[in-house]
Amino acid sequence: MCGCHPALGAQLLPYGNLLRPGVLPKNQQPIAVSGGGERIQEYTWDGELVWDFRLSDDRRFPHHDVLKLPNGNVLAIVCDRHTVAEAVALGRAPNTLGGDLLADGLVEIRPTGKTTGEIVWEWYVWDHLVQNTDPKKPGYRNLAAHPELIDINYGATTGPVLRAESGEFDRLRSLGYIGGNVSAGKVDFTHLNSIAYSSELDQIMMTSLNFGEFWIIDRGTTRAEAAGHTGGTRGKGGGLLYRYGNPRSHLTTPTVDSMLVAPHNAHWIPHGLPGAGEVLAYNNRVMVPGRAFSSVEQIGLPVSDFGSYRMATGNLEPNPPTWSHMNADAALSSPSFSGAQRLTNGNTLVCARLSGTVAEVTPTGEIVWRYACPPPQFPPGAPLPPANSFGVSLFRAPRFAPDFPAFKNRSLTPLR
Repeated sequence: MCGCHPALGAQLLPYGNLLRPGVLPKNQQPIAVSGGGERIQEYTWDGELVWDFRLSDDRRFPHHDVLKLPNGNVLAIVCDRHTVAEAVALGRAPNTLGGDLLADGLVEIRPTGKTTGEIVWEWYVWDHLVQNTDPKKPGYRNLAAHPELIDINYGATTGPVLRAESGEFDRLRSLGYIGGNVSAGKVDFTHLNSIAYSSELDQIMMTSLNFGEFWIIDRGTTRAEAAGHTGGTRGKGGGLLYRYGNPRSHLTTPTVDSMLVAPHNAHWIPHGLPGAGEVLAYNNRVMVPGRAFSSVEQIGLPVSDFGSYRMATGNLEPNPPTWSHMNADAALSSPSFSGAQRLTNGNTLVCARLSGTVAEVTPTGEIVWRYACPPPQFPPGAPLPPANSFGVSLFRAPRFAPDFPAFKNRSLTPLR
């Protein structure tokens, strides 16, 4: 086994181990994707590498986020590569593809040894596509009547409606933040960047940067049911139980504003915390006249006691957030990565990637605590990173209470 550089979504586990994706240099990756993490690794508190699982082939490649499920298995986001011919056969407009279409999926891995694991469950965007451009091809349906499906042509000719000056969508799309960015001949279609799990509902939430939405699916399915649209705990198979953030991804009214643009870190607020059961997300781009800000949004879910959702069809607009904090402080705004966390006192911890800043914000918007990561220090003679790289870059920065189980009977002496 060998170590490697860390990727993005590390998770401190209650028993003290660290779960993280690891990344190799791009020239060693079979598929070059943003936020890549070819390896999934688990380290003990003392730094021993106890699991080093490599999942990569010509089609799939892990990226961005991983999490440990209550059953001990590991859930990971994977890139799911398809050829131009495959995409066109399902109704993608041919003139919007310069190369492979990179969709996404989820895999659940059961560790079986120090370097091995078995995929016991999987879900793929590719199994839940819809299109309304070619009646002769599969999946031809009315988009507004099927919000549980994902438009294979979204991002090719349409995108979010931004509250902004003309040209902002095109600029963000060119950077890869929204709209199915074309990079190195490949189309980054969905760009999932985070996953969350609700053990109470047995559901998974994922955040799609390019669609400007978070999606909820049923984990209570078999692998076959997850690839279809019937069966499972909620009877919907692997179809989306709920989606929020960008009505234009599946509705037809051209004037509906996008609620989220290039979001990250959508997750259920845990039980016992203020706002429990609602969703907290970092909204990377909120457009106001003359300037771009980020925000943190809290969104109520139209969910029943049985874990079913009322999802808008036709031209209905989604409900507005129940709480929002505009990150007018430039240090708390970031066009990429970033996250938020609800604290026990009702405040919200905001993590901004671009400045490396973490701040605690009250419900009324007052900043009561702030920490700025110091810039990295390089030993004399050490190679410096590229000039265009970020000196400090945070994906997420969760806070742990002193009674977090991982800290029991362990020394927490500060490093000097």
